[in-house]
Amino acid sequence: MEDWILFIGFLSALLFIFIFKAIRVYNGYKGKIFKEIYSSFIEYYFKYKYKKNLSVSGWLNQEIGFHRILFNSYLNQEKKLVHEFVTIFHEKGIMVFYIVTSIGEYTGNDTDKYWILKRDNKSYRILNPKAMISEHVDYIKSQFDADTIVDSCVLFTDNSDFKKLKTKLKCAHYHQLTDELKQQNNIVSRLTITELFKTWTKKK
Repeated sequence: MEDWILFIGFLSALLFIFIFKAIRVYNGYKGKIFKEIYSSFIEYYFKYKYKKNLSVSGWLNQEIGFHRILFNSYLNQEKKLVHEFVTIFHEKGIMVFYIVTSIGEYTGNDTDKYWILKRDNKSYRILNPKAMISEHVDYIKSQFDADTIVDSCVLFTDNSDFKKLKTKLKCAHYHQLTDELKQQNNIVSRLTITELFKTWTKKK
């Protein structure tokens, strides 16, 4: 009997540890772009916590086939996130997604240094991402042949409004990520994707 009690206690402790870790990871998952890239929190959790490899998604594999995912974040001097990119390579193209996480209504144009975010009767400034997107796209293109096409898209949270933005940048909501990928029609070989991804991960 005591052995069973010890066994149940051991399982309970493992379950508690698992739940505790899962809650901590979930706090960095909810409301983020990860929900549109991975099939579920469970897939994200195991790839993030145990495999340490978020470069392949079961959901994207189903939707667009062979692919690789590259995450890039840029911090300021105070170590705060300023720019967040998700670049997805697949056989129909390369797409650089610039991720905007703040919720609200956006206004501005391509020549403005800052865009204006309105929320709860307050206004905030965010850096116009145009220059940073161009720089990131140019870097990606420099790793391929000169004529390689690299598309880009600014992704806003689903409950944000960007209709008043006057920009030539392609804009979409989080849930439209796979739609944007499916619209691409540029051929990229699996070998090119794999070799380039290996090169980047070695640099990191």
